[in-house]
Amino acid sequence: MVTSQSATKIHPSGAAPACQSLQLVVETGGELHYYVDPVIPFTDSRLYQETRIELTSGARFYYWDGLMAGRVRRGENWRFNELQSETSVFVDAELAYLDRFELRPSDRSPTRRWAMDRHRYMATSIAYDPSMDEEDLRAIHSDITSLDGTIASGLDVPFAQLMIGRFVAQNGASFRKARESYQRTIVKHLVGPI
Repeated sequence: MVTSQSATKIHPSGAAPACQSLQLVVETGGELHYYVDPVIPFTDSRLYQETRIELTSGARFYYWDGLMAGRVRRGENWRFNELQSETSVFVDAELAYLDRFELRPSDRSPTRRWAMDRHRYMATSIAYDPSMDEEDLRAIHSDITSLDGTIASGLDVPFAQLMIGRFVAQNGASFRKARESYQRTIVKHLVGPI
């Protein structure tokens, strides 16, 4: 299990962006739980991040990563200059999932109804497990959708045994609750006691 000690803070750096690149590889027989605290882009910051996940069909992988609108408690919501993110998942060298987005709040507000609306926290979850079946997916979906109204979530299966989730929350307490619920649900339905 890999976790972080605190959020990743992105400070302003002028015209040059901060860059973060992560490559995770899990081979057959391996199991990795990767749950990290969110990225916090400070006012006037720029971030380019790339996450590449390479799995073999016999691997097990569970993931949670997130993003905040900025230093929310200081009222710095959506004041960063730019954030570009790309997450790709490969299974046996085949592209199974690709998520790209770019946020430039001064050009187009993320607070639009069909974007983030009133939510200030966003997370992506990934679960790849060869033992996952339709019954597991229904149970996971049921457990996750029972969260309170300050959290919205969606789950999809774009590739065999690969479940992708997106969570948005209005506040930090709800965001933590969503992460804890996801981790508990994964352990309950897929992993068993760690």
